[in-house]
Order: sequence, then structure tokens, then C-alpha cells
Amino acid sequence: MDSSFPFCERICIPFQPMLVQITDCLDFPKPTYFVVDHVTCSSSVYVRTEGERGIFWFIGGKAASIDESQENAAQRAVHFLINKYNICVGNFTTDRMRMYELCGKLYRLKRNALESGNHKQSCSKKIVGDVIHLSIDYVGFMVKVVRKTGVLVTGVETMHSEGQGYISWVVVTCHHTKSGMECFFSELCSDSNKSQEMVTKKAIYYIMYQYNLDIVDANYGSANLKGVLCSLERESCLCLEERKKGQRHHGRLMPFLIEEAPSTPPKANLQTPVPIDAPVTPANLATKRPLGSPSTPDIGSNTPSVVRKRVRFS
Repeated sequence: MDSSFPFCERICIPFQPMLVQITDCLDFPKPTYFVVDHVTCSSSVYVRTEGERGIFWFIGGKAASIDESQENAAQRAVHFLINKYNICVGNFTTDRMRMYELCGKLYRLKRNALESGNHKQSCSKKIVGDVIHLSIDYVGFMVKVVRKTGVLVTGVETMHSEGQGYISWVVVTCHHTKSGMECFFSELCSDSNKSQEMVTKKAIYYIMYQYNLDIVDANYGSANLKGVLCSLERESCLCLEERKKGQRHHGRLMPFLIEEAPSTPPKANLQTPVPIDAPVTPANLATKRPLGSPSTPDIGSNTPSVVRKRVRFS
């Protein structure tokens, strides 16, 4: 990491498109925005439930522009609907939560194996499994990342290999690094949009660490608890391991907990909406989307047969 970036630069995902995704997922009508005061650029948004007598109203408050106020209102609506209807959104915080959860689970399995004397440390339980109802638009968010950082990013290139699928790649060049350009690749996918989202997500992660970005998404701040639980599982496992070796273990928290983001979103997001007779959770939240960090694929010797158009970030 370059020393010229000592502090985190906060950047928010676009919450208005996310709110549309959530209302579509819940089979609610599209959210409606109103300008409360043109002088202060204060806006609001209301979400009406389908088939039930209920409206959720969120106020964006004063802002520098109407769009900013609408974005604030959409952010509050997104947080409320996610919590109320238990919607799982695939984003950067979700990946961190999943990482802590898996790490803690593996330490717990290792501790159980040590306690039972199973030196193979094997487990028949399913270790990884998540259901994602919807995900952020990584390709769309990359535009905002590029404008925020000034990083050089080529368009996402996509090609099709006969009998194998689509592969996308993108090249990122950071001004302050000496390593030159970095190339990122998707896995082979049956859908071109999926491969583009996959490789763009990888590139954003790289830029996030290079420029020390603090990304505010729909689950912002929710990873702290899982991080603490992961740290406790680790300490418990290491303590048992040292005890069996006849050594004394001096426990301490994992370093990442010291630099973790605040456990709650900004105060502006804590506004309580005005709900009226909200319906129960809809039964159509069953869309499964896989999570993971795929590695660079091997497309073999087949010659790509179809060239897809480039996705530019401008």
C-alpha cells in the first residue's frame, strides 16, 4: 500500500438502483421520489407494499443536490427493507462476513478435532453455503470508483470459447504503484454478464486495497460481530492446541479487528421510517446466486469463436 494514502476514502454504492432491485425482489411497486423543499434540496421516497395496506416513508433530508438527498433516502429505505424482510444482498461486506464466518467455522472444526483426537481433522458437515437474493451492479459501481480514484481501467473485454463459455478480463493501472498494470480474469461462465460482473468485482477489490477505500454498501458495518466471533474461535483453538503441547498461550485479538469499520452505519441511516401495516415476508425469495473468489481459469487450446463488445467505464 502506498504511503500517500494514510486515511480511508469513503465511497458509497448507488443505493437508488439497489432499492429498485429490492422492491422487484419483494414484488413491490417501484419506489416513488418527491422533492420536499427545492431550496434545501430535501427529498423523500416512499415504498408501497403490494396487495397490502402499507407504505414506508423515508426522508433524505437537506443536501447539496436533490439527487444526493434522494440517494440518502434510498439508503435508509434499503437498510430498513433488508432488516425487515431478511434479504441477503451480495456485496463487499457480505464477502467479509462470509470470510469471517468460514474462518471461525474452520477453527471450530479444528478445535473439535483436537478434542476428539481426530488427527485427520476432517468433517462431514457442509462448510460453505449461502443464499443470495440479489447483488449489487459491480460494473455500474466501477464507474464511480474510477471517478473517485482516477485509476486507469480498460473496458471489460469478453470472449466466447466454443464448448466452454464466456471469459472476461480487465486491466487496471494505478499511478502510485511500481508493479505496473494488473490483469484480472473471470472464470468460464455460461452467461457473459456474469463473467463481466465477476471480473469487475475482482478489479474493484484490488483498487479498494490500493487506494484504501472504505466502501459503504447495503450491509456496511455488519461484519464486525462475525469478525469478533471468528477471533474468539481462533483463540479458543490456539489455546487448546498449546495446552495439549504443554505450552502457555498468550491470547490476543486478531489484528484486523483493530482496523475494522464502525459497527453501525452513519447516524443519518438510523432514521426510523413510518410504516403502515407492513405485509409478512414474501415467499418468492428463493433465487440462489453463488459466492466465491474464483481463480484464473484455463481456457485450454480452443480458439474463441465470438467476440463480445467492450464495456467501458466513463
